[in-house]
Amino acid sequence: MTNGSGICGLPGSAGVGTHGGSEDHTAILAVRTGHVSLYRFVPVTPLGETRMPPDWTFVIASSGVQADKAGSVKDRYNRASNGVRALHAIWNERAGEPAPSLADALAGAPDAVEQLSRWLAPTSDGAFSVADLERRLQHFVRETARAPQAARAFQDADRAALGQLADDSQRDADELLGNQIPETVLMAKLARGLGAFASSSFGAGFGGSVWAAVPLADAAAFGEEWIRVYERKLPSLGPVPWFVARPGPAATEVSLG
Repeated sequence: MTNGSGICGLPGSAGVGTHGGSEDHTAILAVRTGHVSLYRFVPVTPLGETRMPPDWTFVIASSGVQADKAGSVKDRYNRASNGVRALHAIWNERAGEPAPSLADALAGAPDAVEQLSRWLAPTSDGAFSVADLERRLQHFVRETARAPQAARAFQDADRAALGQLADDSQRDADELLGNQIPETVLMAKLARGLGAFASSSFGAGFGGSVWAAVPLADAAAFGEEWIRVYERKLPSLGPVPWFVARPGPAATEVSLG
């Protein structure tokens, strides 16, 4: 586990020092070839899956900036995760009945978000101001709502809906979550300008990679042009790796015999 947490009675250790990672592990173990899947967490629970439209594909590209979440950006990465922990702690301190997770707390009543917003106060350690917590709450609420909408966009092959959801997600990651860098913002923007019907960075943030959704028939030509323009704008990064991929299989046993 990247975060070193215990699980199912097995004690954890320091891991690499990050507080997160459930999405990656679930995808590695539970996805299906050619499908996009929707999950909730704490505990991990499948909410459904749908086939990716057969004429769609992803083009995946590195931003050229490593997301060093075990080192130089660990504290900033953990700050985003710890913001949710702080919100959850405030809820459990003030609500009549503690909730097992922030998602459960906010789903428990129609006015839960407004109630939690009224309860916000600076954390005792000074790590988060009220404004910090309000931004983190807004991001959590908005991004949670987008996930099932994105699944429906894939199910309906609705390019416009997926594009708007991805644009909104990218903007909020930058403005509310604060885990974007100029390179990932630029790369997603270039992808949209060059014809991708949706694009966003993904992963831990502070570097890493960006996906673009494009027609399968156009993928190779799009990828070449996308990376050519990006490398021209940021020549100091050097060659940027990229590839075309549809959703692949989960981890599988491979016989060496």
